[in-house]
Amino acid sequence: MAATEGIRSSFSTQPVLHSPKLRIYEYLFLLNQKLQETVQILKQLEKCPWLRRDFLRSFQVEVEDLRAQTNFEVIEQMSDREQHDWAHFGKLRRAWDRQFEDPDDVYLKAEQREEERRKRGLPPRLGIIPHEAIAAKETRLDAEQRRKKSRGRKAGR
Repeated sequence: MAATEGIRSSFSTQPVLHSPKLRIYEYLFLLNQKLQETVQILKQLEKCPWLRRDFLRSFQVEVEDLRAQTNFEVIEQMSDREQHDWAHFGKLRRAWDRQFEDPDDVYLKAEQREEERRKRGLPPRLGIIPHEAIAAKETRLDAEQRRKKSRGRKAGR
């Protein structure tokens, strides 16, 4: 008990309206903290020679059992909620990340995967044409498209 004297919780005593999930974790923490203090008090009472130690130890076990049951029930329910939130926010994060992906990254990933397969002695699944082999053709096609667009603009005047 002496170890916790004078230590105050850093949690607000006012309810947090916008975060009930956070509040549940705070309450679970506080419950565990208070039950630990209860166990410590029961251990201190064991030092009193005229009290029955066997009953005091039994009460400690009951407190620990209560703590374990409560933690299990709360965490089991919160686990379902956390899994739902994980799926929801994972989808949002992936959608956000997709905005910044280069569409050509898929080729780099495929190339890396083929390299991993080669190192493991597995046969290739794809035939990848090196960038250098098609870069000149891409440049030529881009130039042709620009010329066609500029001719179309001139003809439209």
